Amino acid sequence: MKKILMMMLAAATCATLQAGQDNLLLKFSTPGPDTYADGKTPVEDGECYALVWVKKGATFAGFSADGSVVDADSNAVICIVPFAEGGRCPLTTVEIDRVLADAYAGSGSFELHVLDTRDAEGKPKGEASLGVNASGAAQAFSLAVDSTGKVVQDQTVAGKKATLAATATALPPSIPQPKITNIKVENGVVTLTVKGTSSLLRYGVKSGDTPNDLAPLPLTAGVADGDDFGEIEIKVPVEKGGRFFKIGRAGLE
Repeated sequence: MKKILMMMLAAATCATLQAGQDNLLLKFSTPGPDTYADGKTPVEDGECYALVWVKKGATFAGFSADGSVVDADSNAVICIVPFAEGGRCPLTTVEIDRVLADAYAGSGSFELHVLDTRDAEGKPKGEASLGVNASGAAQAFSLAVDSTGKVVQDQTVAGKKATLAATATALPPSIPQPKITNIKVENGVVTLTVKGTSSLLRYGVKSGDTPNDLAPLPLTAGVADGDDFGEIEIKVPVEKGGRFFKIGRAGLE
């Protein structure tokens, strides 16, 4: 069983010192198999799960590619844990300060999401701030409270169905537009040199006979991680006839 100790708000120091042993112990898990967008590939060991809060009357607006929430006024990330194992989230315990838990319980609900943080080699980055490709909701729930409205100390929430990480994350406005700076054809391989990429994203290729007829190539045909400071190279197989290429965010398969 995994455990994360949540940071306590400085403003609530006095309360937390008095209530440390009364903090909320929230346990969550998923039954699996949780998969990436193709619905077939189980999440890799070390993939991330995110526990988020949703304001009462609002809905979860999704994640940005940098791991933050799109709607910071109505949503908040409580924690993100890289604990996927065997295609699921094992039983994980999070300790949340009592003051925060009572505030959250009175103003909204919680959701658990599986993330896709894979790099160009298909391996999870293990940290959402390094880049999130997609997410999927695993479970929505409210915290149990006692007759006084105080959060019950020890609670367990178990997901009831497999989860699909198929909702693409939003792109922050700071993400640049990639540009192909060089094309080289050698030994049956087209090497595309690209500048203006972000380390938050994986980049893939669209190809077609005309600029208006471009289709995305599968990830197996060529994908590369972005680079905030330098150029990257993407290699794709040579196809018959002249081809046009465009670089963009890689797909989610």
